[in-house]
Amino acid sequence: MTFELLESLQKEFPIDDSRLYGVGLSMGGFGTWDILQRKPELLAAAAPICGGGDPAYAAGFKSTPVWAFQGADDFLVKPRRSREMIAAMQ
Repeated sequence: MTFELLESLQKEFPIDDSRLYGVGLSMGGFGTWDILQRKPELLAAAAPICGGGDPAYAAGFKSTPVWAFQGADDFLVKPRRSREMIAAMQ
């Protein structure tokens, strides 16, 4: 649904597709990683906050700039989730 919404907005408004950025907190952080995994060419850059993804897909978007944020004491989203994604991209 997110991709459909974006497509609809791109038809209605003058959106520069080369400047789409993904940012999300917690579940939004997971969603940001998910967008990178599903459509690696879509985002110019991403900033997932307290999220995680599947490291197996990281090679597909390793050229996309990512600035990931994660609190070391986060008890809801384990910090290893962000660390694994960054390590996989490297």
